[in-house]
Amino acid sequence: MFTIRQILVRMRQGGDRDREIARSGLMGRKKLGVLRHQAALHDWLDRG
Repeated sequence: MFTIRQILVRMRQGGDRDREIARSGLMGRKKLGVLRHQAALHDWLDRG
């Protein structure tokens, strides 16, 4: 769960691309794409 939160923070704050996050070793690119899609559907990437 901590890993997902950390990834969402990186997506939200810096706008890191999936490749950059995958290089850090947190999660693979395919799963990051799925997570980004789910986050967009649920408004998890909204800075407000």
